[in-house]
Amino acid sequence: MIGWGLGSPVHSAAHGLGRPAPRWIVGRFLRSLDALIAYSSKGASDYVRAGVPPERVLVAPNAVSGRGAEAIAARLLERPDLIQRWRRELGISERPTIVYVGRLIPAKRVGALLQACSSLADECELLIVGDGPERASLQALAEAVFPRARFLGQQEGQDLALAFAAADLFVLPGTGGLAVHEAMLHGKPVVVGESDGTQADLVRDGRNGFCVPPGDGRALERVIRSCLSDPEALRRMGAESRRIATEEVSIDGMIRTFVGAMCLVTEPRL
Repeated sequence: MIGWGLGSPVHSAAHGLGRPAPRWIVGRFLRSLDALIAYSSKGASDYVRAGVPPERVLVAPNAVSGRGAEAIAARLLERPDLIQRWRRELGISERPTIVYVGRLIPAKRVGALLQACSSLADECELLIVGDGPERASLQALAEAVFPRARFLGQQEGQDLALAFAAADLFVLPGTGGLAVHEAMLHGKPVVVGESDGTQADLVRDGRNGFCVPPGDGRALERVIRSCLSDPEALRRMGAESRRIATEEVSIDGMIRTFVGAMCLVTEPRL
């Protein structure tokens, strides 16, 4: 039996009633598994601290396919005016553009991003891609502090690829990993809140983006302002993002880890 999770087992495990499971029960369950795959290096360390032998813990950072990024890049070669036309249709100016992609839920801290953009005044545009239970309250907040924010709702395929392609910077103030990896495949620098540990395997501070402390709105604003003030640095960080997402943390690597876990648990034991 192979386990797969985020780590922090004592805090994330729960009974059906929603109360945290006792530490000894969680540890016993984890140690009973033949192998454990963690989403992040931090998660792997959590499992080892819970008593799982290190040789039975593998790391497979969440990754997505690069087909969408490749397809939009090919389309832009054929139609270089595509992004400009898309921006005009939505009424988006040529200001540097930030994109957020993900569920609109408290754990993502989208409100912190709106507040940071409000402090940046006329320095940026903001695209919010996704839907969820917080959408109405976030739209109300945006109306009050940053009316220029565009809520694009749930997007897929070419529409999602265009939102990524049109952006200069991807920002995720809260938890998450898949959207960060997808933004990196599109060659975007990333600003990510420190959360469940998945960001540590994707973001190399100063090289392809920055991690900011959770709940520190001023730090988020400072980092975004610094990024948007240096277009050449944004391009360099975006190129490094793409390199990391294709060479170091890729869906192929994720698959290899899963295959490795299956080989580990099926090999004969002496």
